[in-house]
Amino acid sequence: MGKDFTEHRLFQMATITDKVGIPDLSHRFMLEQRWVGRYSTTNLNKEDEFPLLNRFRYMFRCQVPLKGTEVKDKTPYVAIYDEIFIGFGKNVNENIFDQNRLGILLGYRFNSSVRIEAGYLNQIVQLGREVNSRNVFQYNNGLILNANFNIDLSKKTIQ
Repeated sequence: MGKDFTEHRLFQMATITDKVGIPDLSHRFMLEQRWVGRYSTTNLNKEDEFPLLNRFRYMFRCQVPLKGTEVKDKTPYVAIYDEIFIGFGKNVNENIFDQNRLGILLGYRFNSSVRIEAGYLNQIVQLGREVNSRNVFQYNNGLILNANFNIDLSKKTIQ
């Protein structure tokens, strides 16, 4: 039976968006502080250490409407993105390059509050260990399904 590896995470994020002709471009920058559980000995049943791991993430995304010149209500679109994860700090060990995610999505914006996306995801993960003095990589392919809800909780004044 496998063991759990609990993770607690804080992050800071900034997104820059731009429209260049028809495509919508975005750049997302994230800085993560992660406390990932580990076992100091193999006979433990619960993690007893939570070292701090730092990670920087950068994602570039390009989105293009499949009808018209902009993604607005009732608009299908296609999007492609690439996100790279870079570990840093004293506990990074083997995987400075942590992972890379590439996605190709087909989406539909129902309105300003709801949109869905589905597509293909390719992921490369560098594991935090070596085998025969070589880094170990995991290659994953799969389907991705996103449901995005933009809920405005601010009070609006009616005039």
